[in-house]
Amino acid sequence: MAKKKKGGGGGGGGGHDAAGGLRWLLTYADMITLLLGVFIILATIPTQSTEKLTKLGESMAKYFNIMEGPGGQKFLSEKGGQGVFEKRTVPHGRSHDPEKASDIKTPLIQAFHAEIKNKRLSIEETKKGLVIRFRDTTLFDPGDAVVKPEAYYSLDKIATLIENKPNYVSIEGHTSSASEKGKFRSSWELSARRATAVLHYLCNHAQEKGLSEPAMKNLQERLSATGYGEFHPLNPDHESPVNRRVEIIIFHQKVKGKDLLL
Repeated sequence: MAKKKKGGGGGGGGGHDAAGGLRWLLTYADMITLLLGVFIILATIPTQSTEKLTKLGESMAKYFNIMEGPGGQKFLSEKGGQGVFEKRTVPHGRSHDPEKASDIKTPLIQAFHAEIKNKRLSIEETKKGLVIRFRDTTLFDPGDAVVKPEAYYSLDKIATLIENKPNYVSIEGHTSSASEKGKFRSSWELSARRATAVLHYLCNHAQEKGLSEPAMKNLQERLSATGYGEFHPLNPDHESPVNRRVEIIIFHQKVKGKDLLL
């Protein structure tokens, strides 16, 4: 008697797993979703500078969980794309919180050891931030608002510090009396011109250093200059030379506009 042939898996399916055969669609759908996210982000960048593309790559690595395997190959972890639509908690253009004055003070004192010893400047930690106080003769000739060449080295060190910190910075000019105005109409104008001269010096330093356009804009946004004339003395004696000064205040809180005056 001939043996009966065994079935081929029932229903003529030949053992084919229909669900398994369509699993490639899930992978394909994930890939299309991720590519769509990439194209949307690229479309929002008007000028694709090196810095912006670098930041984009870092963001993609973070949100899509891009990992590096042996040999340097890049691949997506199984949780890739999970954080794409998470709520932004950091305002655009602000990736770091301002540093505390106490964290900046120690390296600053070390950098200006010679100037502090010669009493050309002093550094004081206050409630609103770190105050770098220059004697007016350190930066300017009497009655003048042009930064002296011998002050360049000190200002260069401050410029480098400010460029690398996210803190807001206020530059304040002060005089000792109304009679100290030189060729200017008033002590207000003299103190304001001195503060502005220091501000321009810091910005010029950043430009010569080759800061990118976004970094330069961020720096300019954080800087401000004010002239107080003789009306905010350190010494009650308005003629005291300690009242003639330029102060660079590095705030340890996020402040803007009128908040700088508090």
